[in-house]
Amino acid sequence: MVWEAVGHFSLYDGTANKNPFGIDFRQNGMRWTQSLCKGDSDGDGLSNGEELGDPNCTWTEGQTPDYDAIGHP
Repeated sequence: MVWEAVGHFSLYDGTANKNPFGIDFRQNGMRWTQSLCKGDSDGDGLSNGEELGDPNCTWTEGQTPDYDAIGHP
């Protein structure tokens, strides 16, 4: 499953209006790291990695996550 506009409130908001995950991603140098993966940007009790299909925080750019996304951090 692909989650459109991860990091934004809406697919149509453009690049400026970020949700909490988008803010965390930007503050993290726009890189997927262990700390960002293990974080819970939206405060729902699931880690960002769990929601995006990388619960073990092993995904690297260009690879397919281990699991389908189950949420939108």
